[in-house]
Amino acid sequence: MRSRRGVALAVALSIATSLSVVGAQAEPAPCAVTIYEDGWALVSLNWSSAGFVSAIPLLPGAESLLVSDDSGTPLDYNVSEGVLLVWEASDSINVTYETQAITAKEGDVWTVNLSVDLGTCEIRLPRGSLLVGMSELPSAVTSVDNRTIVYMETPCWVSYVLLARSHGPQVGREMRYLWVGVAAAGVVVAAIVALLLRRRGRPAGERPPLSYDDIALLRKLEQMGGSAYLSELRAALEMPKTTIWRRARRLSEGGFIEMEKTPRGSILRITEDGRRVIS
Repeated sequence: MRSRRGVALAVALSIATSLSVVGAQAEPAPCAVTIYEDGWALVSLNWSSAGFVSAIPLLPGAESLLVSDDSGTPLDYNVSEGVLLVWEASDSINVTYETQAITAKEGDVWTVNLSVDLGTCEIRLPRGSLLVGMSELPSAVTSVDNRTIVYMETPCWVSYVLLARSHGPQVGREMRYLWVGVAAAGVVVAAIVALLLRRRGRPAGERPPLSYDDIALLRKLEQMGGSAYLSELRAALEMPKTTIWRRARRLSEGGFIEMEKTPRGSILRITEDGRRVIS
């Protein structure tokens, strides 16, 4: 059963996001899931190629698959037991599909369940929806064109209600009760916003602690001339794609490397701070 704490955090966040953007500007995510009012979802992935065969986990119920490289050229693929196998891809693979199997409705509450590891995912809720629950604290929450956008590490789940679709006196009473709960949860908004700001932007001089693998990544990047594509570094370190993506993003936030997105993929460059760590 979902914890009351998770629901309370999410309700508090929904108040803040209904008024303004919460946290710093979110970084582009390799995964984006757009949810529509009828429960259908459009999934878009940008995946680094693993070479001859790339295995990409699919969410349940994937339909209308489109698989291409960065230039839009279709790629050969096969689906086996919930895994997309892409053959002889370039540096980056773009995957798009639809599914209705990741959403469920109980009463007025919809829940989106992203049950596989897709790294950081940008979850775009339907327009006019109210966030009422989530599995963990997100890395960022924004609001664009009346659509709440939540950035979370997968696997995860998010729950919401569609305010614009509520009609009739009974539903109106239920929504008033919901807003009473939202108001009661407002006392924790400041704490949640502070947590988000602390996670998305560290004060000057404050550095995240580095692990052995973080230092190994910096040393390998320096050995490769100080810069390399993320896919090249992943192959050299033999790290899973999602693992090295998270480590690279963390090192970038700490100021140890710089990341630049190019048509061929992300380029990592070690900074002077990064060199000082390994010197």
